[in-house]
Amino acid sequence: MARYEIATEPRGKPQRIKEAIVRFKGYLNKELVAESVAEFSYQPNKCGRSYRLVVVRKNISVQKGETVLLEDIKYFFYITNHTAYCAEKIVALANGRCDQGKRDRAAEKWGQCDAHAGRRSVE
Repeated sequence: MARYEIATEPRGKPQRIKEAIVRFKGYLNKELVAESVAEFSYQPNKCGRSYRLVVVRKNISVQKGETVLLEDIKYFFYITNHTAYCAEKIVALANGRCDQGKRDRAAEKWGQCDAHAGRRSVE
């Protein structure tokens, strides 16, 4: 049982105005328009087995103020031998590890011997 009763009402979420300010001041703004995921088998020349290659294509609109400067396309590649997860799950697992390099460098800086012990693999 609570010791006291809350006398106020819960606050609502604030308005999202950051993008409006960026457009108003004429800063360069990159906006994700679309994202596609594909996968296929890939075998390097000197390897005896094939791997799963997951490709993410991102269509990005580059704007300055209200003017669209260009449409940019970026590709991201993920190589794995894990077959149990769908392609989207592989991308999510890889993106969840994005700060791993920073943690490894910090551990090496502070003299921890086994800096790579905490690494997880997508395999």
